[in-house]
Amino acid sequence: MEPLALTACGMATGVGLSAAATCAALRCAIDGFRETRFMVDGEWLLGCPVPLPDGVRGRGRLMQMAILALEDCIGALPGKVDSRTPILLCLSETPRLHGGGTSDAELLAELRSSVGLAVDPAASSHVLRAGRLGAARAIVHARSLLAQGHRTVIVLGVDSLLTADAIAHYEKQGRLLSESAMDGFIPGEAAGAVALTLAAAAQGQDALLCLGSGFAEEEAPLGSGKPLRAVGLTQAIKAALADAGCTFADIDYRMSDINGEHFAFKEAALALLRTMRVRKEEMDLWHPADCIGDVGAALGPIVLGAAFFAAKKDYAPGPTVLCHFASEGPQRAAMICRYQRDSHG
Repeated sequence: MEPLALTACGMATGVGLSAAATCAALRCAIDGFRETRFMVDGEWLLGCPVPLPDGVRGRGRLMQMAILALEDCIGALPGKVDSRTPILLCLSETPRLHGGGTSDAELLAELRSSVGLAVDPAASSHVLRAGRLGAARAIVHARSLLAQGHRTVIVLGVDSLLTADAIAHYEKQGRLLSESAMDGFIPGEAAGAVALTLAAAAQGQDALLCLGSGFAEEEAPLGSGKPLRAVGLTQAIKAALADAGCTFADIDYRMSDINGEHFAFKEAALALLRTMRVRKEEMDLWHPADCIGDVGAALGPIVLGAAFFAAKKDYAPGPTVLCHFASEGPQRAAMICRYQRDSHG
């Protein structure tokens, strides 16, 4: 099956309001962590908010982040965007981001009109509520849309864990980083967008080719009380390698949605041990959440965009990257991507 090509990306994060600014901060390990207006265990909670004007809250804040990432992505496309380009909008599994009774169609229409895209009469745009796995699932859906004749599909993820409901949820689970919970994560908010086309249409361009993907379920997810063996992530990685026609010998480094919790690092380490059958001196694991916090459904597009930018700017360990993602529940996903450089550059 023909690979898809990622040809542009856009971001709005706590360390930058564009992909260029965000990826420069990630490269330099600059974080945007600061005290928030939330208190946990009697101390101000660290978070990574996006630097938007004061007073912008709730749905309006999420829309602003999404629009910034969309405009950044569209502006970076090699050619003029088709006004009927589908948007695959990735949101959290929970309804925290689309409250107020707004329907999916209304949400997508507002986003499209805000960036100058026409109303989508064929209803090709779609909302996926799959959290961190949203981007991986959206790319599978994008393949069918491109096969139907669309020239470009944009995958957009937006999320915020800096809401009262999200903070209360994770505080109850003891998962927020604090003096009394050192094995926790720092919540953030962000939006990320990537533009996809068929590999044949991206010949001669800078592009991150999405060669294969795999999905599976973990039998011992966080909170299950079962011993972790990383069976689900291992199966997802093996499926992605098979889909891409690769082996681990072809992989140069890894990029993940790991948010800093010990469980996620242990799962990634176990999955590596169960899949890597060749000796490699180095197998780096990059995780953008180190600088922007856990940004939920936005992490998928940001991970892919960061891999694209790292290869384009020549600081990636190599052209081929294994990206892997884990949901709040048992779902796991993996993707194999390889950078293709502009033949005219």
